[in-house]
Amino acid sequence: FIIHDPELFYPFSTENLISNGSFESVAKDNFNSFGWRYFEDGVERIYDSESAFDGDYFIQLDTGEYIHQGQDATGDLFPGSAPDDQTYELSVMMRSDSNFAIAEVSMDFEGQALYERGSTVSKRFSVSDEWRNYSQEFVVADNSWKFYLVLKSQDGKIDFDQVELKIKN
Repeated sequence: FIIHDPELFYPFSTENLISNGSFESVAKDNFNSFGWRYFEDGVERIYDSESAFDGDYFIQLDTGEYIHQGQDATGDLFPGSAPDDQTYELSVMMRSDSNFAIAEVSMDFEGQALYERGSTVSKRFSVSDEWRNYSQEFVVADNSWKFYLVLKSQDGKIDFDQVELKIKN
């Protein structure tokens, strides 16, 4: 059974499994994506070279806003599911406009069939008003061909920068 390249799940790059984790690039013709998929209008990509943690840009999400990026679960861009014991290490820099903001990061895992996301694993963080590294490990769900990394503000205005996801084992 041969699967053609266009059938593989692949955003724009394989850098740390996440494309454009510091939000420095914009897709051609200002397509509002740059590796991340937006669900709602209002998500802001902010230029501030003195305030960004890494580079010149960061993303700001207000309460209830979220973005996601999908990727091949194995990280190798070959057809097939990730090994059952595969673990991902997420690292993300976050800060808020207060000491009471709550961020949620999650991974939705998907089998070979498209648009049947499930097996969601989430972690919530209380985010401080200074840039700080927040990290979490996620273990792949059974028979996962793809995953979606989701960044969300549960409560408050939260800045996100330098998002990295690596395969631990």
